Amino acid sequence: MDFSGRQQEPGKKFFGLGLVIVFHIILGWALMNGLGSKVAAFIQKPMEAVVKETPPPPPPPPEEVAGSGIVILGGLIPATVALIF
Repeated sequence: MDFSGRQQEPGKKFFGLGLVIVFHIILGWALMNGLGSKVAAFIQKPMEAVVKETPPPPPPPPEEVAGSGIVILGGLIPATVALIF
């Protein structure tokens, strides 16, 4: 594309620059008059701290008696009773 023949329009540049300057002036005026603190107070919500209890640890895995293939649940059943079954 050949843009060399396109003429520049200085009116558009000055209009855009003027809008940016006016926007910044209005923004500065609003911040100086307390708009920033009002917006921050509106957005902020009171925070609540909640303490949650940790869940109890899981039970230990079942133990297997060596060589017998018998599983003892949590060590509650003595090995001699487990051998009978």
